[in-house]
Amino acid sequence: MYYIHNLIYFIQNVDIFTIRDIGIAIFVAILFKILSFPLTYIIIKMFNFKVKDKKRIKGHSFYKPLRIFFTLLGIYLALYILNLPYNIFAVITRIFRICTILLVANGLANLFSCSSNTYSDMLEKLHIRGSGTTLTFISKIIKILIYIVAGFMILADLGYDLGGLAAGIGISGVVIALATQDIARSFLRWTFHSCR
Repeated sequence: MYYIHNLIYFIQNVDIFTIRDIGIAIFVAILFKILSFPLTYIIIKMFNFKVKDKKRIKGHSFYKPLRIFFTLLGIYLALYILNLPYNIFAVITRIFRICTILLVANGLANLFSCSSNTYSDMLEKLHIRGSGTTLTFISKIIKILIYIVAGFMILADLGYDLGGLAAGIGISGVVIALATQDIARSFLRWTFHSCR
């Protein structure tokens, strides 16, 4: 309710300079939306300078998250230009950081997708061969770990103390590992055997 009160107060005290700032903010947001496509293309191209195919560049795992990031950055900068009250802008900053964490996690998860060219190249360079089921399983495990780490980062950003949670997960992991030792041993044996 406090944030809504501040926002109503901000709207009631609009003057000519505020209208100018709103116009500039809208221009910045639209500019970043328009420039998100070429900026993303240039950044992906910088890291994949050998790739000439536009479809392959636009199919890169970080292309869509990076494009969304530039759009969000434009909105964030537009809201910064508006000189909103500090407590409202602090909430906006926190939301921007959470969105950035989710976009990076999404890009990394896309990187380890079975349909990703980077994942296929990595498996080829590491000489890992196996059935499609095994490689899909490994891909999904990596994706789950990426999203778990992103969730922990978001919780830490929101101010939650993760010390007790990490200790609890560590103890639980040891108990589960000891309980499923034989199952894990036979599964790993099967996995390495199928990768040959």
